[in-house]
Amino acid sequence: MEVGYLGISIDMLPFHRWAGVYSEKYLGFSVPSQRASKSEYTRLANVVRNKNRVLQITPNAIEKTSFATILRLSQGGFFKKSLKTTIVAALDLKSNERIYNLLKLLGFLGNTVLRTKMKFQTLSVPFLNYGDGPVTPLFEEFPSMIKAIGMSEEDRSKLFKDPEFRKVFVNEWNDKSASVFPKALKEMWIVKSPVASHVGKNFEQVAIEANVEPVVHFMNLLAEHDTRIRWKCETSNHRESVRMELLSNKHCLPGFNDSGAHNLNMAFHDGGLHLLKQAVNHPDILPIEQAIYRITKEAADFFGIDAGDISVGKRADLIIIDPSKLQTDLNTEPIEDFHPHFEGSYRLIKRSGKVVQHVFINGLEAYTNNGVVAFHEDLGKKKIFGQLLRSTWN
Repeated sequence: MEVGYLGISIDMLPFHRWAGVYSEKYLGFSVPSQRASKSEYTRLANVVRNKNRVLQITPNAIEKTSFATILRLSQGGFFKKSLKTTIVAALDLKSNERIYNLLKLLGFLGNTVLRTKMKFQTLSVPFLNYGDGPVTPLFEEFPSMIKAIGMSEEDRSKLFKDPEFRKVFVNEWNDKSASVFPKALKEMWIVKSPVASHVGKNFEQVAIEANVEPVVHFMNLLAEHDTRIRWKCETSNHRESVRMELLSNKHCLPGFNDSGAHNLNMAFHDGGLHLLKQAVNHPDILPIEQAIYRITKEAADFFGIDAGDISVGKRADLIIIDPSKLQTDLNTEPIEDFHPHFEGSYRLIKRSGKVVQHVFINGLEAYTNNGVVAFHEDLGKKKIFGQLLRSTWN
């Protein structure tokens, strides 16, 4: 904290696990912060509190008592100050379309009654995820799939053909207990497959055409095609009216973009631009000037960063956009970027067409798209385009 870090991030969601890339010893284990005790969370939170920093938390979406733990961590009192806390959780789940109301209620109770300083992070677009056969973060929700995801294709194929494994997976799929993933084959759309007739259909349609029980047929396809069958699914944030409700709520903060995480499965890098697009469409809910403030000055002040405003003496970090292009030039679907440095692999990215006209970093024009796309020749090569932003609360 003393060198300028903004705070600490804690992950309580048990579906985030070690991939076993560097060592198979811990393959499938929950990440360390999920294994911590509540007393350890409290000790870490007090360090952040004493340094006037921010605690960021991904709650356990299945175990609702985790929200009570978060409330206690953020809560102030007679002899302790409230702790600024940002909670990566405000999504409109398909698996539970009422839970977003609980989040709004928690924000209201926490910030007005219990003396917390909480902001729920919310995403400005549908939560669209891609999966390569069984390899997807969504399937880490299934205990039977944890080991399978880290296996070789040959071993996975044998596993998916095993009657006992198939029985366990079907039972997990049909389990009606709380879940983040909607577990609906009719919502999972095939975008690539060795069988051309699959593309553009959902897994339920393909199963009906094959006259096979849908979950069983899904297992058959995984056993046969493994990662060569690619699919997509909107798991949440599917209702624009609810998105706007959350994006304009004072207890929420636009964010949740996961920029840089799960690069093969999702791409929300342009979340800020999509927020502006929706603000233009719904000025009665979120005026454009308030939308700009929410993703600049409001966020900067909450996290303790000297940024987000245009004033004399401040660092000139500016983005100039053409609002007339917001409705036409933003991608809703990501594209696969095969960069030469990725050695044959790719990442999912979004393009914004001609929406972004100019980007200035520390007063220098780093990017322009005023008819011709161009990057400054020294961008990424010389340390002239900005600086590490440390906490202003040092």
